Amino acid sequence: MNWRMGLRNADTMMAFRGDFNYGKPSTLSWLLDEALGFESTDPRDMVYALLGLTVDDSSTAIIPTYDGTNSPAPVYTQAMRFLFSQATPKPPTALYRAGIGFSRSGKVPGLPSWVPDWSYSTQIRFLHDNYAAATSYSFSVEDLDDHEPSIIRLHGEIFDQVKHLGHIFSAKDGNTRLDEAIQLQQSYDEAYDLASTHAFNKSDESSFNETFIRTLLGNKRYGGPDSKAFSHALSASQCQGYFTDMKQGYEKYRKMAATLEEETGTETELQWFYEFHTRMEEFGFLLGSSIGERRFFVTKKGRMAVVPPLCEKDDLVVILAGMTMPFLVREHHGQSPTQTSRTSTQGSDNARYELVGCCYVDSAMEGEIQPGKERMFTLV
Repeated sequence: MNWRMGLRNADTMMAFRGDFNYGKPSTLSWLLDEALGFESTDPRDMVYALLGLTVDDSSTAIIPTYDGTNSPAPVYTQAMRFLFSQATPKPPTALYRAGIGFSRSGKVPGLPSWVPDWSYSTQIRFLHDNYAAATSYSFSVEDLDDHEPSIIRLHGEIFDQVKHLGHIFSAKDGNTRLDEAIQLQQSYDEAYDLASTHAFNKSDESSFNETFIRTLLGNKRYGGPDSKAFSHALSASQCQGYFTDMKQGYEKYRKMAATLEEETGTETELQWFYEFHTRMEEFGFLLGSSIGERRFFVTKKGRMAVVPPLCEKDDLVVILAGMTMPFLVREHHGQSPTQTSRTSTQGSDNARYELVGCCYVDSAMEGEIQPGKERMFTLV
């Protein structure tokens, strides 16, 4: 383990220490979430090293085995299955970290799609708190036996499909503030063009613009540096304010930046620039947390949404009972998780799916989707 890795782990362990002092329950589920910034020379230690800190039954259910026959994938799968066994009535939060729609480290080949890659210390996270997509329905998992350990079955329903995909929102390091502003504007404009062309509810411009901003920001507002980072949810006036700034303000912002470089701006212009820049820093922070390294898309039924970066056209949008966010799944055939097909078996009880990942979908985050024909999803 190199010294930088050790320092990063030490920082997280200090945070652990503070949480322990405040009496937080050190379950395996909580520890795995908190240790996402860790790195280890042996990927299995991302699970094994935490077992001595737990207060649940994980240390007896999972026995560390370091021989060559026990690869990281079965270790991670066993840990996730343990989390599922402890999950009723609430699902394990680790499921929000899982899915083939996000990059994986490559250190854990053969990992089922529904098991997070805990060896990937820089993985993107969707912030799943404060939503209620399917929390009114009881969570349940089936087939937690040893016959097929790489498979689980969850209750849910298909309600839409990926149709029109935008590019990945990605900010390049080392840009000037003006470059960052231009890059933000370009990504924003692309998403707005996609929504304007394909999304529903375009007859009411004000409502449409509000929905667009809510989707981009995950319906989160900035709480300020001295409070919680995010507060739920955006008001209509905040949405309209951000939309107006992005529509009307950036051209003036670019001109003002040039004026300031020449030191010819008036006091009024400087005040406007400062206030606008502050609002845009907040907007950029929210945007980065919601859609950074992710993609904006419009569903087959015209909903706006934000999805994992490796999402594909025709992935299915589903709710899984008990989860706070919708998920994407992809029908799977054959032995390789990368061999997929969209055939007439879609929707049948015999179909198997890969979990792509959780997502933000307009008009589906507060329990609006009412299951009409709940079904079982077999995840591999």
